[in-house]
Amino acid sequence: MTESSLDYLRRRAGEEKQRAEQCTEPRVAAIHARLAVLYADRVAVMTDNPEFDPIIQTRIVRD
Repeated sequence: MTESSLDYLRRRAGEEKQRAEQCTEPRVAAIHARLAVLYADRVAVMTDNPEFDPIIQTRIVRD
């Protein structure tokens, strides 16, 4: 079975969030955190929910 686009984006958001949390270098952690937000934004658009994605269990923070 192939992974759907939505599943891929959710997985990547979670992976980047995890990497940000585990990273010891602040600049690199910030990059991973930003990537997590960007993936989560895509999920929100695709699910028509601009504020929250329960899969990665985080509120989307926009700059």
